[in-house]
Amino acid sequence: MDGDLAVPKSIYLLKTFILDKAGSLNVFVGGNNTGNGKWMWLDGRPVDENHWSPGLLEDLPKNVHCLEMRTEMHPPLSVGSCTSSRRFVCQYHSANSTV
Repeated sequence: MDGDLAVPKSIYLLKTFILDKAGSLNVFVGGNNTGNGKWMWLDGRPVDENHWSPGLLEDLPKNVHCLEMRTEMHPPLSVGSCTSSRRFVCQYHSANSTV
């Protein structure tokens, strides 16, 4: 099985899935800061600015490059240091996948 950090098509479906399976958590998901202030999903799509908590992206420390979901927040996306100890959500690719 080939797995990667989750790159959801719907951030709210992933949030609901996490809440149903594990309750309120902060988890790493498959996105990061490319270094120029742009946040991208691992599949190359930009992270929708509407999914961030208001004001979150202003004056971020330089060492914050990983994307996390905080299920207690709305919108649920937040950021964290990639060296932080955090749970994570993975997705697996089917052997027959053409994606």
